Amino acid sequence: MRLKFRATDPGTGLGSYRHQIWVCCPKCDGPAFILRTIGSEQMARLSCIQCHYSSQDALRNSVISSNIQLRSSAPRCFRCGREFERYAKLHSYRKNGQIFARVNCSGCRYSGIYPAILTPHESLLEEGRDPFLGYPLYLKAEIGTKTLWALNLEHLEALQDWLSAKHRERNLGPANMTMMARLPRWMKSASARPKILRAIEKLQQNAAKSGMGRDISR
Repeated sequence: MRLKFRATDPGTGLGSYRHQIWVCCPKCDGPAFILRTIGSEQMARLSCIQCHYSSQDALRNSVISSNIQLRSSAPRCFRCGREFERYAKLHSYRKNGQIFARVNCSGCRYSGIYPAILTPHESLLEEGRDPFLGYPLYLKAEIGTKTLWALNLEHLEALQDWLSAKHRERNLGPANMTMMARLPRWMKSASARPKILRAIEKLQQNAAKSGMGRDISR
């Protein structure tokens, strides 16, 4: 079992692992990955590495609402350069097929228009389904009455590093905004940690046997 003495919260949210999502193929139930279609924020492509089935579909969360975030990972005011929250509630609209959001800077009060992207519905993830097309996640394991899931192997490895560490250091960023800070209570339980780590190791072994790459999208 892979163990670490110390782990530091990378300070990133779950969104940093959504570039590639592994799901169960709707044709053969084997491992398939979903990628956003280049040049479109409203389409995603599924590709199975087992039966080679491929399809492109519209994202399930195609309605523009408060479920958006700014495209930049570190957005700043165009006028004064002040950094502001990427995930704040934003007023959004479309223009020429693209999504934009208006943000009012709390520093200089400038109201600017910034490129934005959709944020997938969290409810689908809670059900163990991918947030873009709604397929069952491939990297998933039942632990008692709870479900452990990961979007891809990078996500799984990050969970393993954090949960296996004897000492865990919090990020100095906004409280309760990082993925590690927002892990469900049952995953933080010391009694459940050995079961979770064994399940992660088994998922990694099954992924290797299935020929899943660590990251195909980059």
